[in-house]
Amino acid sequence: MIGSALVAALVAITHANLFALTLCVLAVSFTSVMWTAWGKRGGPQTFAMVLSLVFQMAAHANHPMDASAT
Repeated sequence: MIGSALVAALVAITHANLFALTLCVLAVSFTSVMWTAWGKRGGPQTFAMVLSLVFQMAAHANHPMDASAT
């Protein structure tokens, strides 16, 4: 739950800058894969973080948050 909220906030903050978004994707991918080291306990957290990353990136694809881009 907290991991997914953190991922959503990071993507919302960094979606305007491609370099920052790339670093965010790398960091989220790394940390979510590290959760799988806990086996069955970490699997759901990994799945939730990756889905949150994908859905947040898709949600911000066509809707820029800054007013200057509209």
